[in-house]
Amino acid sequence: MAAQRVRQTSAAFASFAAKRCAAGAMRIGTRTPEITCRARLFVCHAAAHRRTPFRVALTDMTQHFPLQILLDRAQHELDAATKQLGHAQREGADAHAQLDALLRYRDEYRERFAESAQSGMSAGKWRNFQAFLDTLDAAIDQQRRVLAAAQARIDTARPDWQLKKRTLGSYEILQARGARQQAARAAKREQRDADEHAAKVLRMRADAVK
Repeated sequence: MAAQRVRQTSAAFASFAAKRCAAGAMRIGTRTPEITCRARLFVCHAAAHRRTPFRVALTDMTQHFPLQILLDRAQHELDAATKQLGHAQREGADAHAQLDALLRYRDEYRERFAESAQSGMSAGKWRNFQAFLDTLDAAIDQQRRVLAAAQARIDTARPDWQLKKRTLGSYEILQARGARQQAARAAKREQRDADEHAAKVLRMRADAVK
């Protein structure tokens, strides 16, 4: 009788253990699809996170495209103004050099005229010297007007160049400010995504140990 009770107790215990194992297997079996689903969600989230910079770049490019147009136009206008100012300055330098050359030549010619007059010269030669001096003086006056016109063009081109340069600088400041704001937003998004990912991992681990 005692042996029979021992066998009955052992059988009951074995049956109980089998049921517990089966229940455990069922819980593991039901939990496995859940874990797999969460893992798939995590993979999808990671893939979406990898695509985020492209979507952000595309959105930011669309948002900043008008500013880029203004920057390109301002740069083109500044290049044109720089070219115009440089051309005016070269013309002014050439006109100034020609005026200096005429003035030096007139001074040298006057010295020769004075030396010739001291040694004596005919009336015809004197008239020729004087006529040539008058021609030089007229050329000098004309060259002074050319130089004045060139300087006027420089005075007109320089403020326009300065304005174009300030305009481009203002757009560049806006672009740099926008880039800093964009970087700050991107860093904030990345931090938020990282926090969400860490929270999901913690929840998955907590669910796995239950």
